[in-house]
Parts: sequence; C-alpha cells; structure tokens
Amino acid sequence: NSPIGTPIYAAVAYKVLDNVSLGFSFSTPFGSTIEWPSDWAGKEIVQRLELKSFYFQPMVSFKLAPWASVGGSYIYAKGTVNWDKAVTQLGGKLNLKDEKASGSGFGLGFYFQPNDKLDVSIAYRSPIDMEAKKGVVSFDVSSALYPALGLDASGKDAFTATLPLVDEYTIGVTYKVTPKWLISGDFNYSGWDQYNRLKLDFANAPIGNQPDDPTVLVSPKNFKSTQTWRIGTQYQINDMIAARAGYYYDQSPYSDENFQAETPSFDSNVITAGLGFKFAKSFGVDVAGGLALPKSRKVNNAYSDFYGQAKAKAYYFGLGLSYNAF
Repeated sequence: NSPIGTPIYAAVAYKVLDNVSLGFSFSTPFGSTIEWPSDWAGKEIVQRLELKSFYFQPMVSFKLAPWASVGGSYIYAKGTVNWDKAVTQLGGKLNLKDEKASGSGFGLGFYFQPNDKLDVSIAYRSPIDMEAKKGVVSFDVSSALYPALGLDASGKDAFTATLPLVDEYTIGVTYKVTPKWLISGDFNYSGWDQYNRLKLDFANAPIGNQPDDPTVLVSPKNFKSTQTWRIGTQYQINDMIAARAGYYYDQSPYSDENFQAETPSFDSNVITAGLGFKFAKSFGVDVAGGLALPKSRKVNNAYSDFYGQAKAKAYYFGLGLSYNAF
C-alpha cells in the first residue's frame, strides 16, 4: 500500500514583445512513494521509499512567423530521498536521507501550424544527474556496533549517490475536425536505458558489496528506454463547457528479471476523462480523472532473490486552474 501522490505543475507566461514571450514553470515530473509491510520478505530491499523531484524552469519563446515558434528553457532541479530498509545481518534497519540533491539541464520546443486545422509540437528535455552529495544514513542497531561500522555517537554515517533523471522526446499533433471538435495524439520517448545501476558510496560503514571497497554498494537496475502513446479528444459543448476523453499506453522501463521493489512499474493501459469550464474570458477550471489498468507481471529478479506475481491498480484525479490577466 502506498499513500496518495500529488504531482504539481504551475506556469506563468508574459508577452514582452509581439514576437517574444517569457515564462516560468514549476513541476514535479519524477517521484513516488512506495510503502511495504515492515516485515515482508523483501524488507532488506525496501520498507518505505519516498522520492521527490522539483523542476524550476525559466523559459523564453520566439514567434518566427504566424505559423511557427521556437522556445528554450533552463532547468534547475532539486530532489529528496527518504529510504527505509532492514539490515538483518546487523539486527536492525537503516534510513537513507538527502534533502539537498540537485542538478541542471535544459529544454527545447518547437511549434508549427501548417494550416488552420492542424497544430504540431515537438519538445525535448535533457537528462539531469541528481547528485546527492550530503546524504545521511542513520542506523537503528545496537550501539555496540557503532565503532565497527565507523558511525558517530548518534549512529550516523554519510553517503553520496547519483540518480539519473532521464531525457524525454515528445511529438504531439492536434487536428480540428470541426470548430467544436478536436482530436489530439502524442508520442513520448524516455531514455531510461541510462539507469543501469545505483551506486551508494558510504563514508565509513562497510555495508557494501564490492570486494575492493566494502563501503560501496552497487545494485544493478538494467532499465530500458520506454514509449508512451496517447490519444484524446475534446468537444466544446457550449461557450462554457468542454468535454474530454482519452487513452494512453505507458511502458514499464524494466523486464520481469529486473523488477524493482523500490519503484514498481507495469505496462499500463489508462483511460481518462474530464471537463473544462470557462468562467468569463479570463478564468478557467479543468477537472479530470483516470483509471489505470496495469498488466500483471511475473517477478523473477534473481539478483535480489525476489520472485512472485505483481499486480497493481491506480486511480488519477486532476484539477487545473487558469487565469488570463490581460
């Protein structure tokens, strides 16, 4: 069982010239919280893991022609990790925490309108290496073990790690069937193949698995790049209300042999629906919901000694607010 996640996206834009606009966005594109029973069979892998990322993204766009625009952005990313797992060989558990991980990247976007009925958008977001340089690992074990583990008087040690937040390529198309009816589709490619292992480097604690350095713990991940296909439609019922419906297919970034208890993932079919309300000319409210239908999978991770069948279900709810001050 896992708590409800609350991804957020907020943006503001201002046209400084007829063909130049500035903007800023804040988003949480990566992150999850997974919680397993404290005494489950894989407690040495994870008991609870909370990952968060925060993207701060100033941007600028240029209107090259009435039918074409281009834009770019700088991305500053902050991240946090809070990971509990058991260490049965020491008769206890540990917590890995870092609230100051950071990295940076960039984004590019292109917009074309070949005719009055067709819009085409292309976007790229670069990978970002989130570097945890000041992580703290806290051990809940007998204090008699502190000297052998190189811990301080409070049972703590330091660690470093790097987690890749992958690059993304997206192309989207919208076609205006009638003045009231739109159909849209997009394709997204995420470069998860960059994430082939996770390396935790402890300052003193010899709880690693490398023969030449017992303070280094390396876990294979062997992720693969993924594709997401989406299609949706909108119908403008009247001047105030628009009805929407959609579907998308989302791939898991790893095989059954590399299933990760820390970040469970499934090939999923997702059905979505929503309504948009426009109050006056300046204020809008959007509500949406989704039902995810993940495919069950047979877990066969020999490295983690993790076997079985994995199933999941998920529901999505969304609320959007928009305001045009001018």
